[in-house]
Order: sequence, then structure tokens, then C-alpha cells
Amino acid sequence: MSDMDQKAADRRQAQDGDLDQREEYGHHGKTPAAWTGSAIAAVGAIVAAVGFLLPGINWLVIGIGLGVMVLAAIVGGVMRRMGLGQVY
Repeated sequence: MSDMDQKAADRRQAQDGDLDQREEYGHHGKTPAAWTGSAIAAVGAIVAAVGFLLPGINWLVIGIGLGVMVLAAIVGGVMRRMGLGQVY
């Protein structure tokens, strides 16, 4: 193998190593903790929106929706610490 071929092979191997690392650490929240937190937050947003759209703006329903969104962050954080989320 020539020196140029060896350098190209080394470059490909380094790039493959980078790809493996990105696959291992860069999964963009595709974890149970992320999905659960997002789903709960979406429900909270819908509840808050319904409270806003009710006649006379129902602040209690909006507050409940905001509380559910805060709960989503707590649940997601707890699940991540349980090992069901992305580790940085």
C-alpha cells in the first residue's frame, strides 16, 4: 500500500470513529425520558390553551396547564437520573 493510500485509509478510519461517537452521544433526545417529558408538556400546553380560549379567560385552568408543564420538566429530570435519558 502506498503512503497516499495509507493516509486515505487513516482518514476514513478517523471519520468512522467520529461517526460512531456521534451515534453514541447525539441521539437528539430519543429516550423514554425525553418522550415522556415532551408528552406531558404537550398536554399541559393544551390545557393552558383551552383555559385561555374559554370565555372570560379561566386563569385557574391556565395555572393548572402551567403546573403540568412544570411537572413535565420534573418527571423528565427524574427519569434521566434513573438512567432512562441521555447522559452527557
